[in-house]
Amino acid sequence: MNTFVHKMSWDANKIVSPCTIDVGRYARKGNSNENVIEANALWDTGATVTVVSELMVHRLGLVPTDFMKVAGYDGRTQIRNVYKIDLAFSDSMRFVKLNVIDAPLITTDILLGMDVIAQGDLMFVHDENQKRLSFSIKSEQPNNT
Repeated sequence: MNTFVHKMSWDANKIVSPCTIDVGRYARKGNSNENVIEANALWDTGATVTVVSELMVHRLGLVPTDFMKVAGYDGRTQIRNVYKIDLAFSDSMRFVKLNVIDAPLITTDILLGMDVIAQGDLMFVHDENQKRLSFSIKSEQPNNT
């Protein structure tokens, strides 16, 4: 069994990771937009599902596969579109056929929810000599759902 570890940046306000979004299998046919793009992902343990910005949805030419009723931090419910994407943090850490919803995110491309975070170990180490954040997955084949 292998352990795949992804280290991320951390400041007092947010945890952000570079990642790659691949929508080649899910984007509109004949779409002239890019199918694989670099993005920034914000880790949010308070989010149940992973969210992709409406700007990214448009840029990638994603087509909704379903819809979902969600409640925001303010408690109001709304219906959001569901899309499929492949999300990679490295060649060995990939989330395939990941269901995501759209939302008007302003400061990031992706908001990673507990649907992704719960598939591994999110570790914070903070002592007088070091500050580390990492996300690791133990698997024969990482997250091919």
